Amino acid sequence: MVRVAISTLFVLISCALFAQQPNETFSINGYGFKLDKKGMQKMTDGCGDILNKLSVQSQGKVIFSESICTVEIEDVRFTIKGYLTVLEHYSSPVGWTKYYIFDLCKKRLIKTRRIDETEKRLVWEDFIELTEATKKKYVEEILTF
Repeated sequence: MVRVAISTLFVLISCALFAQQPNETFSINGYGFKLDKKGMQKMTDGCGDILNKLSVQSQGKVIFSESICTVEIEDVRFTIKGYLTVLEHYSSPVGWTKYYIFDLCKKRLIKTRRIDETEKRLVWEDFIELTEATKKKYVEEILTF
């Protein structure tokens, strides 16, 4: 009887945790950011744990969209670094971080390579005025919008 009660309690707590998935939406400088987080019951869109769908809109049109698979729901989050809007994608099992750096003034997105957690802290100003050294070391792709 006690085992059934404990099992039932565990299932209810697990369901409650997945029901409280934090989705984020906000607007800044005419751009709308939306991050939907969904716990997966089965493999969907290549994700087995958490599927994060990021979309950015400008003037009613989606200008960027990407799906990001993570293990933990907290592994993707927005931060503001000066005037840069940064989406941080942390891979908790392997210890790297990938950044999506939105420079809304210059209308561009800078996607970084996977940066090992042992790497020194990034200097965010280096991503405003990109040098060749910063591009070579950190940047995977630059998209304009």
